[in-house]
Amino acid sequence: IALFDPMEPSEADPVITLLSLYRQMVPAAKLSSLLERLTSYEHQQAVYNQVILDPVVVKYPPSMKYQQRILKEYVEIIQRSGQEEIFDDHHLMTLGITGSISRISADEDLLRDPAMREISFRTYSLPNNKTVTVRLAEQLDQVGLTTWEAGLYLAELVVAHPDLFRERECLELGSGIGFTGLVLAKSGGCSRVVLTDYTDAVMRNLRLNIALNMEDITCQLDSYEMDWERDTVETLSIDPTLILAADVVYDIDAVRALCVVLKQLLSSNSKSGQRREALVATTRRNPTKLEFFLDVCYRVGLTQEV
Repeated sequence: IALFDPMEPSEADPVITLLSLYRQMVPAAKLSSLLERLTSYEHQQAVYNQVILDPVVVKYPPSMKYQQRILKEYVEIIQRSGQEEIFDDHHLMTLGITGSISRISADEDLLRDPAMREISFRTYSLPNNKTVTVRLAEQLDQVGLTTWEAGLYLAELVVAHPDLFRERECLELGSGIGFTGLVLAKSGGCSRVVLTDYTDAVMRNLRLNIALNMEDITCQLDSYEMDWERDTVETLSIDPTLILAADVVYDIDAVRALCVVLKQLLSSNSKSGQRREALVATTRRNPTKLEFFLDVCYRVGLTQEV
């Protein structure tokens, strides 16, 4: 599907393509071939005005480290190209980066949280012309504060096959920053989307991300704290027909609780009589963990298709 893949059609406007990928914080190494098409003086001006000073980038900036890394790569590419004119020696570009941070630094709701470090934003463009903006943080002990590869692929499935989700009540387990669920709420045609996670810092960030994206959400969207060892659909007052989860099998200690929750959810039909299903996406980082998850699924009586 490659919705969030940096490889764009060659005929696309390279500046617009760069803007989309810059908002997503696609790594600098993956943008080199694109930046090589933007070395002319006119392109440099366009990058500054349309990317660095883009209103979305200014309001919801990528991390300072990322912005600096991209500009360093861009300057080196321009110098290697032999281009004699460099846009104001890139002083204005550097000012654009520091300015984008300083202009929103007073917004405590967006940039300050005592439990979070290195706060930044990613903004993803959807085919229906909507965007999803999420706040992230570099926090070693909180895996729910960043994007994960399986979540991106699950979001791509949502966009590519909206019929799978139309008019369904969807529950996401381990929502983290909420990216997949927000894509679902903006493009899946669901009747309701419920996002869940557990720790205080993750839940605060999840609810902030929901607030950032409420403007063009057309279904009912809720968030709940959910402890897999304690909570049920009855205690949370939800009646999902489809359960989603992405990158939730990395912690072996939590896998059994996850499988028990899935078993409990899938053992009965919804109140409407519709059969419940679950979609679990995971990245194959450690085959042992995936095998363990599938084994526990089997032992609690879950049937699965891989």
